[in-house]
Amino acid sequence: MDMLIYLLIVVATVVPMFKLLPHFGINQYWAFVCIIPIGTIALLWFMAIQASCTPPRSAIATRCISRAPRYLKSCATTGSR
Repeated sequence: MDMLIYLLIVVATVVPMFKLLPHFGINQYWAFVCIIPIGTIALLWFMAIQASCTPPRSAIATRCISRAPRYLKSCATTGSR
């Protein structure tokens, strides 16, 4: 019974990681590291670092910059006012 619960937890973590990791620039096959419990923690840590180091790539951010007035567009691209 314990093995069945462990397998359910592994599947519940590997499948979402398989989908999420490419969004953070990490190969999706690293999701199999989640089979080891410390591997899940390590992957979450790496994902958090990647999220804090890279600028947002969402369509909303792109749309906001493209609709901004001219003087704000220069701030968004150069990072200064």
